[in-house]
Amino acid sequence: MGSDLDQLVERCRVELLENGQAVGPERRIPPWVDPGTPERPWLDVEAAVPWLRQEPYLVNPSSASELRERLFRAGFVVVDVSLAESPEDPEGAFLEALTRGLGFDELGAGSWAAFNDRLWDFLTGEESTPHAVVIEGLDALARFSTYHFLRCVHNLLSLTEGAALADVTANRQIECFFVGEWVNQQTVVHVEA
Repeated sequence: MGSDLDQLVERCRVELLENGQAVGPERRIPPWVDPGTPERPWLDVEAAVPWLRQEPYLVNPSSASELRERLFRAGFVVVDVSLAESPEDPEGAFLEALTRGLGFDELGAGSWAAFNDRLWDFLTGEESTPHAVVIEGLDALARFSTYHFLRCVHNLLSLTEGAALADVTANRQIECFFVGEWVNQQTVVHVEA
């Protein structure tokens, strides 16, 4: 029997495949991005936190403090976002929490379109300090509604990666980390560098 994380990943993979979406570990460039666009010199998350698995970055609560410390030392501004348990509108609550956490204008908060507009402004603004968004509470949503959990994680990661790749004026790195009860504590091994 696999770990809780393996079971969740497999459940997500099956749901995506059932909906006709390809699933794979490789990073893909969105079709609207020129493949010749040079990569930006972002901070290396895997070097800063070597025990992380590949995206999406799922982190146990017992490792959250170390995660925050390592990200801060690497040069990220660490933003904490917490999702209320069992909200009536999970996606709206998720977007409102992100909007508040990132300090975005709250006009239209709760919709993906409004969040995308604010995110685009955030990524293409003059400020270039990289941000790490540490999100708590999505593990409860995963148990309550796999559909809403997948939409929240997929849409957030797609928007942050897509905006950063699509516009040469995007000069701010944003990375997302999801803190929750994802795996059995014995399956995570920390190796100090």
